[in-house]
Amino acid sequence: MSLFLSRLKKLDWILISTSLVLFSFGLLSLYSSSLARGNVIVFKKQCIFFIIGFTLMILFSFFDFLRILKNYPILIFIFYFLVIFLLIGLFFLAYFYLV
Repeated sequence: MSLFLSRLKKLDWILISTSLVLFSFGLLSLYSSSLARGNVIVFKKQCIFFIIGFTLMILFSFFDFLRILKNYPILIFIFYFLVIFLLIGLFFLAYFYLV
Protein backbone atom coordinates (compact mmCIF):
# COMPACT_ATOMS: atom_id res chain seq x y z
CA MET A 1 0.00 0.00 0.00
CA SER A 2 2.89 2.37 0.68
CA LEU A 3 4.14 1.89 -2.91
CA PHE A 4 0.74 2.97 -4.21
CA LEU A 5 0.70 6.04 -1.97
CA SER A 6 4.23 7.02 -2.95
CA ARG A 7 3.32 6.74 -6.64
CA LEU A 8 0.14 8.72 -5.99
CA LYS A 9 2.16 11.54 -4.45
CA LYS A 10 4.45 11.67 -7.50
CA LEU A 11 1.61 12.22 -9.96
CA ASP A 12 1.53 15.46 -11.90
CA TRP A 13 -1.39 17.07 -10.12
CA ILE A 14 -1.22 20.21 -12.25
CA LEU A 15 -1.80 18.12 -15.38
CA ILE A 16 -4.66 16.24 -13.73
CA SER A 17 -6.38 19.37 -12.44
CA THR A 18 -5.94 21.16 -15.77
CA SER A 19 -7.50 18.27 -17.65
CA LEU A 20 -10.41 18.21 -15.20
CA VAL A 21 -10.99 21.96 -15.62
CA LEU A 22 -10.83 21.74 -19.42
CA PHE A 23 -13.16 18.76 -19.37
CA SER A 24 -15.61 20.67 -17.17
CA PHE A 25 -15.71 23.66 -19.53
CA GLY A 26 -16.06 21.45 -22.58
CA LEU A 27 -18.74 19.35 -20.95
CA LEU A 28 -20.67 22.43 -19.87
CA SER A 29 -20.72 23.84 -23.41
CA LEU A 30 -21.58 20.45 -24.87
CA TYR A 31 -24.40 19.99 -22.38
CA SER A 32 -25.90 23.38 -23.17
CA SER A 33 -25.79 22.76 -26.92
CA SER A 34 -27.13 19.21 -26.52
CA LEU A 35 -29.95 20.39 -24.31
CA ALA A 36 -30.97 23.03 -26.85
CA ARG A 37 -31.16 20.42 -29.61
CA GLY A 38 -32.67 17.74 -27.43
CA ASN A 39 -29.84 15.31 -28.20
CA VAL A 40 -28.22 14.27 -24.93
CA ILE A 41 -26.54 11.16 -26.38
CA VAL A 42 -23.49 13.16 -27.45
CA PHE A 43 -23.15 14.44 -23.88
CA LYS A 44 -23.31 10.90 -22.49
CA LYS A 45 -20.74 9.65 -25.01
CA GLN A 46 -18.38 12.44 -24.05
CA CYS A 47 -18.71 11.54 -20.36
CA ILE A 48 -18.00 7.87 -21.08
CA PHE A 49 -14.96 8.63 -23.23
CA PHE A 50 -13.62 11.03 -20.61
CA ILE A 51 -13.92 8.40 -17.88
CA ILE A 52 -12.11 5.86 -20.06
CA GLY A 53 -9.40 8.33 -21.07
CA PHE A 54 -8.89 9.71 -17.58
CA THR A 55 -8.63 6.21 -16.13
CA LEU A 56 -6.05 5.23 -18.77
CA MET A 57 -4.10 8.43 -18.08
CA ILE A 58 -3.91 7.61 -14.37
CA LEU A 59 -3.01 3.95 -15.02
CA PHE A 60 -0.27 4.79 -17.52
CA SER A 61 1.23 7.31 -15.12
CA PHE A 62 2.07 4.46 -12.74
CA PHE A 63 4.29 2.66 -15.29
CA ASP A 64 7.98 3.41 -15.52
CA PHE A 65 8.36 3.54 -19.29
CA LEU A 66 12.03 4.55 -19.22
CA ARG A 67 12.97 1.34 -17.46
CA ILE A 68 10.93 -0.73 -19.93
CA LEU A 69 12.41 1.04 -22.97
CA LYS A 70 15.97 0.68 -21.66
CA ASN A 71 15.50 -3.07 -21.33
CA TYR A 72 13.65 -3.51 -24.64
CA PRO A 73 14.72 -0.80 -27.14
CA ILE A 74 13.08 -2.66 -30.01
CA LEU A 75 9.73 -1.50 -28.61
CA ILE A 76 10.54 2.04 -29.73
CA PHE A 77 10.83 0.92 -33.36
CA ILE A 78 7.73 -1.25 -33.13
CA PHE A 79 5.73 1.64 -31.68
CA TYR A 80 7.12 4.05 -34.28
CA PHE A 81 6.14 1.87 -37.25
CA LEU A 82 2.77 1.09 -35.70
CA VAL A 83 2.01 4.81 -35.41
CA ILE A 84 3.18 5.44 -38.99
CA PHE A 85 1.00 2.58 -40.23
CA LEU A 86 -2.02 3.89 -38.33
CA LEU A 87 -1.51 7.43 -39.61
CA ILE A 88 -1.32 6.22 -43.20
CA GLY A 89 -4.47 4.18 -42.62
CA LEU A 90 -6.19 7.21 -41.13
CA PHE A 91 -5.18 9.30 -44.14
CA PHE A 92 -6.70 6.82 -46.59
CA LEU A 93 -9.78 6.28 -44.44
CA ALA A 94 -10.39 10.03 -44.27
CA TYR A 95 -9.82 10.35 -48.02
CA PHE A 96 -12.37 7.66 -48.89
CA TYR A 97 -14.80 9.01 -46.31
CA LEU A 98 -14.69 12.53 -47.70
CA VAL A 99 -14.86 11.54 -51.38
